[in-house]
Amino acid sequence: MVHFVTDSYIKHGIKESERQRRGTSAAYMISGRSTKVRRNFASFMKNSDNKRQLLQFILCEWRQPAYGSKLLGCTIPFVCEESCVKIRSEDGITVTSTEITDLRSTQEEADTRIILHCQYAAEHHVNDSTNCGDVFVICIKKSMP
Repeated sequence: MVHFVTDSYIKHGIKESERQRRGTSAAYMISGRSTKVRRNFASFMKNSDNKRQLLQFILCEWRQPAYGSKLLGCTIPFVCEESCVKIRSEDGITVTSTEITDLRSTQEEADTRIILHCQYAAEHHVNDSTNCGDVFVICIKKSMP
């Protein structure tokens, strides 16, 4: 199981003023698959609205039947704002998504929210007879320029 955990970009949240201080960029609309990737993706990612839209777009895409074969046998808890949705396909054709209420959180930072996900994984998957019982956590840190 792979947990897709990112920062949450809550409007008027605690971290919003810090993100504004670091700088922002213009907001762009992601209108679907045909939306072109911005030439300066780093600038695009400086805007909280752009990040929110991108995460919502990815979640919406992964819920489509076209991803059924890719998700076959996989479960992906996907953080989107305050909620966490479990995405999976049991037949390789249809994709189901249900909210995991235990992973609902107002925590904005992924590096602290991941603790909740580690606890959830330990409680729900170590005793799961379908896997070997190992929990492996990878944390990636991006250095600030």
